[in-house]
Amino acid sequence: MSEHQDWSRRRRARNAGKGGANTAIALCKRQLDSGAIAEASRLAVLAHRLIRLEFAHAELQRKRAYKEAMERHRAEAALEEARKAVASLGPPPPTPTVSTAPASPVDDAWRERLARIKADLSAQQSAKPQIGSQPVQNPPRDSC
Repeated sequence: MSEHQDWSRRRRARNAGKGGANTAIALCKRQLDSGAIAEASRLAVLAHRLIRLEFAHAELQRKRAYKEAMERHRAEAALEEARKAVASLGPPPPTPTVSTAPASPVDDAWRERLARIKADLSAQQSAKPQIGSQPVQNPPRDSC
């Protein structure tokens, strides 16, 4: 293998996947200049196919970018709507604490009434039954 072929093979390996329609067109021009019409024709067909592939790839990338932009726009709109909904809720309620504020008059009246009822009940239970001014004597229980 000659030195030129070795260099050419290394160059092709290094540039694999980098060539496109422009490279094929440049090679086609070189082949035409050198008089190799058949090789130039083959390279022209290859260049045409590569141009179509590159165009299709660019169109696919453009569509993908458009879809991503639309998804991003929808996500940002949904996020903004969620932020507005959260903002409309207002601040969260304060955490419950022991209130030192005075109770309402209704609560005070209710507590006083309960206290009177309890006092009356305890007085009735602790008092010994009386008839007139004489205490009532409970008769002894039968042991039967």
